[in-house]
Amino acid sequence: MHRSMSASCNLSVVLAAVAAAVMMATSSLAEVTIDLREARPVETVSPMVLGLNLSYFNDLDEVWETGDLAEVYRDAGIGALRYPGGEETSRFHWEHPGVTGYIDLWNESHHDQSWQSVLVPKDQWGTFEDHMDFDEFVRNARTVGAEPLVGINMSSGVKLDRVQDSIDEAVRWMEYAKSKGYGIRYWYLDNEPWHTADHNYLHIPLERYAELCVRFARAMCEVDPDAKFIVNPLEGGHAGRWDHLGKFMAIAGDDIDVVSFHWYWEWGRGTWETWLASKPMRHSSKWTPYDQALTYVEKVRRTRGQLAREGYDHVTVASTEWNISSPKDDPADPTRVALMHAEMLMQFAEGGLELACIWPGFWQIKMVPGPSEDRAWIDHAPPHRPKPALSVVRLLSAAAGGERLGGPGLSTETATPTLAVRSADGRTTHVFVLSKSSKPTPVELSVAELGSAGSASATTYTQATGDVAELDVERVGGGVKATLPPFSLTRFDLAD
Repeated sequence: MHRSMSASCNLSVVLAAVAAAVMMATSSLAEVTIDLREARPVETVSPMVLGLNLSYFNDLDEVWETGDLAEVYRDAGIGALRYPGGEETSRFHWEHPGVTGYIDLWNESHHDQSWQSVLVPKDQWGTFEDHMDFDEFVRNARTVGAEPLVGINMSSGVKLDRVQDSIDEAVRWMEYAKSKGYGIRYWYLDNEPWHTADHNYLHIPLERYAELCVRFARAMCEVDPDAKFIVNPLEGGHAGRWDHLGKFMAIAGDDIDVVSFHWYWEWGRGTWETWLASKPMRHSSKWTPYDQALTYVEKVRRTRGQLAREGYDHVTVASTEWNISSPKDDPADPTRVALMHAEMLMQFAEGGLELACIWPGFWQIKMVPGPSEDRAWIDHAPPHRPKPALSVVRLLSAAAGGERLGGPGLSTETATPTLAVRSADGRTTHVFVLSKSSKPTPVELSVAELGSAGSASATTYTQATGDVAELDVERVGGGVKATLPPFSLTRFDLAD
């Protein structure tokens, strides 16, 4: 992301030369045609779709300082930060941020766990300051310009029969945030209570979780009536299943604001080859084969439609954790992961997702076996440089806050996913085109009815380089022509 100017210029020259040569060799008929003449605004793209998860015990002070992460994330257009993380939320006590990760301070049987990469001696739990505490989190979120999402630990209270103590702890947290003027709007109520895997703290049945959400939300609203509550009642495969979600909403629907699903594409099978064959990407997995799976656009829209029909039109849809899930014995190439992430994000934007946070933004300071590091956005090793996916996020950030355009062919649910967005200031149309082809692909954009397109430019991320560079475009009458590089995400900027 911080390449030298000469290197970027050289890369631009190479790409421009290749594109020009290919354009001369192809016929005048484009293989991909995008007609914007009938495009109309549909809805606003939420800036919070470009979010990420922090982990209070992985996102160490030294990591943020060494990698200058606040500036990196700000530059990439990150719109939301989730804290204290994922599963760590279910054990975290905000007044004691020095405790080793995944250990519940209230549960003495946890105190001798020692499998984390950063271990804090028990006698230092009250004084250790390298973890990210709440004040540091808020300061970082403000510097990034991102919406802070704060997680409430319900599980400790349920596990140890101390529910009221957990509610009181949550209320103190909200009172503290209010006294500091932090303006926290979003609070998420625990993490994956539906999970029964060994690594999760405990399973909370659906109806029990709904009842807890009501108790916590009502107590916290006594402090801040404008607070918004994010819930995660079901695993991601059940998105769009009202026979499941309806049971939760019947109890808690009037007290919550956002329903979140966690989506890990192809769970343990997410390879490059599988992605190339998925046209479009669907939420398939070992439990749901591709031909029976829905796209993320369909999952989001179906859930939104169900909520509206059942009288919960105040409730939006989110994904507070998402990623691809690659095989443990087949690490993913970060230059390829970037494009796989791009397709998920484009579908999230088209579906109208309220917010989405990648897991993980940064993985452990010392690597443990597994593919998580390959799917993160920041390198675990010093100097903690951005991975290629953040270049893709920076390209997509131009869509944040703009109006998504609908019209013939403007869809991410195709072999060549396309997303069109009118900028928030109404002066530029951004068209994002994802090529899953191994060959250069001519593309033509018809834009006459949207104005004269006083200027037209294109920027592209290619898997071959793992970087971003300018791409040559040709003005042809009321249209624009270019050639998409193989395996690429291209953003066309058409200014009036």
